[in-house]
Amino acid sequence: MRDLAKLFQALGLDGATLNGGALAVHSPIDGSEIARLATHSADDVEAQAASAITAFEAWRLVPPPP
Repeated sequence: MRDLAKLFQALGLDGATLNGGALAVHSPIDGSEIARLATHSADDVEAQAASAITAFEAWRLVPPPP
């Protein structure tokens, strides 16, 4: 579990995000629980998707490095 915590931290996820919900996430390797995520309403998901689309539209205009 310690290695997973390091991996999640490297991905920018904190402990509160991984332990604050009712939705259990299990390892496909051994079935052990590795996180508990919060669920979101349909409106929350729509707002997050709209935010991601806006971010992508700006990001895609950044030219590649030479």
